[in-house]
Amino acid sequence: MMRYVSALGRLWKSYSIPLRSPVTFSFVTSRSGFSSRSQTVLVHNITKHFRNPNFWQAGGCFLLSFSLFDLWHVSEKAPEEDRVKRLVYEARKSQKDGELLKCEKYYHEALSVVIQRHQNKEIDDNELLQARTYLFDCLANLSFSLNEFDKAEKLYKETIKGCVQAGMPADGNVILEISLKLANIYAIQDRSEEAILGFEFCINTLREKLKEGEKKEEVKKEESKKEDEWEELFKDTEALLGMCLDSYGRYLLRLSDYDKAEKMLSDSFCIAKKCLGDTHRQTLVIMTNLGVANIFKKNYALAEQLILQAIKIGEDIDAEEISALYCNLGAVYLAQMQMEKAHEACLKGMASAQRNNDSIAVRKAKTCLQKVTDHKNEKVQVSAGQARS
Repeated sequence: MMRYVSALGRLWKSYSIPLRSPVTFSFVTSRSGFSSRSQTVLVHNITKHFRNPNFWQAGGCFLLSFSLFDLWHVSEKAPEEDRVKRLVYEARKSQKDGELLKCEKYYHEALSVVIQRHQNKEIDDNELLQARTYLFDCLANLSFSLNEFDKAEKLYKETIKGCVQAGMPADGNVILEISLKLANIYAIQDRSEEAILGFEFCINTLREKLKEGEKKEEVKKEESKKEDEWEELFKDTEALLGMCLDSYGRYLLRLSDYDKAEKMLSDSFCIAKKCLGDTHRQTLVIMTNLGVANIFKKNYALAEQLILQAIKIGEDIDAEEISALYCNLGAVYLAQMQMEKAHEACLKGMASAQRNNDSIAVRKAKTCLQKVTDHKNEKVQVSAGQARS
């Protein structure tokens, strides 16, 4: 069970929408999910680790570990004679080490070896399709990490084509996972109509699959001969839905659709707690994003409750997001003109940020503290003016 939860955690982390430029909230950083130019509230949206290229190294490999790609999952160095697996191992190692260009070189070399083996009739058409589709997916994830979104889009579409040719159903989790990645790309590129269609297609399809799975016992028997296999597939589907809801919720924040964003993030939060547990770091991040949505909606009491709960969990698990959480708490108090509480929260955020060498959080904590100081100075000036009059 622990192995499964760990795998779900890695899976969930691989989804996010990176920003190409700093956002416009006075307290949202380039690490945040999305922003709206119409807002001035101070918010530090902590989804940094979603965009860390290291988290794209799996690139959906957990879902792609169904039978089609079992052969290509290399967790340890392969024998010298198995050159393709060895190259895949080196590529994954390079990506983990942040050597992305070196990683790309290994994947391309592996692809060349596979094609050559097919030409030499060492592997058949089906084996070529499996290997090429897997390598295209890896290259697409890598292109995403390098912000080469046009290239990533083409490679993801080639991956989907390969999956369909291999006989995967159009509503299979593997294809839906890649469709989510495409929706993220459309969101990054401000192709809002395509992004919304993509997110909603994934969400609606997954919800329908879960509904049908709960209703019909025969579906279980049809899709899996063993009950435990069905349960794992059901959990995979639910986890993928959680990721889709989280990604779409953050995109809706960018579009200033706060009511719908809150609904998506709330549903994602429920799934995260069920799949990963209350104290998982991913659950913490979604809880924080939900708090941010409530700040935008001016539901300050609920936002404060969520952020305080997140802080407690974050301190228990020693999460690196603690500094950002305190800054967000300061934002809640600033919005309500509770300056003493805001000052205390941002001081804690500053101390945590300095301990963790988080320069972005330090800057935001300074901004928060400066706003408190400005407010105090303004009050002094007003009082002085009234005294003179």
